[in-house]
Amino acid sequence: MCADSALKPYFFFFITYLKSTIFLFLKKMVNHTFPLGFFSFNKRGISELIVTVLLIGFTVGLAAVIITWGSQYVQETTETVESEGNVRVASGGFDIRLKSAGIDVGKLLVTVENTGTVPVEELFIRANANLIKADLSSTSQGELAPFDIKTYNFSNFVLPQGTILEVIPGADLDRDGTVDFLAEKRDEVPVEFFSFRVFVTSDSWNGDLGGLAGADTKCQAAANNANLGGTWKAWLSTDTTSASSRLYHSSIPYKLINGQTVSNDWDELTTGFLPPVYLRNPISRTELNAVPPEPYVFTNTLVNGASVGNNDCSDWQSTIGTPLLGFSTDQSGGWTNSGPLNACGNLDNHLYCFEQPA
Repeated sequence: MCADSALKPYFFFFITYLKSTIFLFLKKMVNHTFPLGFFSFNKRGISELIVTVLLIGFTVGLAAVIITWGSQYVQETTETVESEGNVRVASGGFDIRLKSAGIDVGKLLVTVENTGTVPVEELFIRANANLIKADLSSTSQGELAPFDIKTYNFSNFVLPQGTILEVIPGADLDRDGTVDFLAEKRDEVPVEFFSFRVFVTSDSWNGDLGGLAGADTKCQAAANNANLGGTWKAWLSTDTTSASSRLYHSSIPYKLINGQTVSNDWDELTTGFLPPVYLRNPISRTELNAVPPEPYVFTNTLVNGASVGNNDCSDWQSTIGTPLLGFSTDQSGGWTNSGPLNACGNLDNHLYCFEQPA
């Protein structure tokens, strides 16, 4: 709103009031005795024409003075507020808080709170050498309005746990069509794991896996070929080394590649969900989120993660012998201990692969 428009109602009211007062005052001069101090003069007043001319001239002049003054005042005030407003938007009105960042089923989940008064339209996300500029309006969650808390999902980040994640908010502050990023408003937190992934390999082998290290390498290669990232080991035991001693005991869920939960943590994985049902969902999805052609899986491992003994194809370096296998479609203890169902020389045995902290 312009200055003149803002002050006009007050100007008109004041002028009308002043005009009425002056009119009454001049009327006394025309028709009545005009008192001056302690003396009175009983003389004929000035003519009504002169009074009218004086009144009109006085009113117009006074109005011009007041409008000119008011315009200058409001213009100065508006300029001051706009100047302060730009500073306020750039410093106090534009702010975020990065509440958490974590990996769940291989996707980066970033929870952000807008603690400012300006909508956040984009986020610049940086971790190590990885960076991405995310247009929030194109996400299902949309831009981050003031005082909102939202979680955004980014699938093109593969980060180890503990990585420092940094976010910088962006908005078109001056409305020129270009998003402005304010580096001084960045926030950062360490990346957490919200779950660990599990899969059964799409490839299969005979019992000569190259030992436990060779089996782990096969799991890692399968994950890398599927662009899963992360660190992986096989659920596998020899007669001297158990899977329980080799694998991380997670306090967060194990999930399939499709997001289904296998177990809520290591304790549930190894003691059972509702025995005799051990797994909430069978480990029947590959690294490519497909069903393997055969259900047989090398394990030599009991449900509690302990080694069965020497049913391990000579420490997984031979094609001779009879290994203990698991069944990938089973949710009972048979998922890891279904018995000697195949020979070490058969080529249709898969591996269970468990994600590990970096």
